[in-house]
Amino acid sequence: MKKLALCLIVMILLAACKKDKEEISLKGKWTVENSTTKYYQNGVLVNTVTETFNRLTWEFNSEGNLIRRGGLFTDSQPYKIMPDSRVDIDGEIFEIGNLTRSAVTLIKKTENGPGTYKEFALNLKK
Repeated sequence: MKKLALCLIVMILLAACKKDKEEISLKGKWTVENSTTKYYQNGVLVNTVTETFNRLTWEFNSEGNLIRRGGLFTDSQPYKIMPDSRVDIDGEIFEIGNLTRSAVTLIKKTENGPGTYKEFALNLKK
């Protein structure tokens, strides 16, 4: 009987200590930190351009709209989360990279020919 009571107490303590896992999601309001575009020719990196942004936000809402705000403009585009860690933003497909509760990188590769392409990476923070 004492063993049963002890087992019950241990089970209750373990259940009380267990934390609920918070879902990590693209949904929510993000601040655009910067973007990096890398240009390749014949598979070789030939140029890198980095831009920083002030007061630009992207909000992925529950209704499937991306609301972008910055300075004097606001616009809205549809988005859809896809399999294999990708997101379709109004027909443009981005890979979702390094998604955490506080940061994400959206990556798009555009090929212009064999070995000639650019990689665009947009870094967002919450």
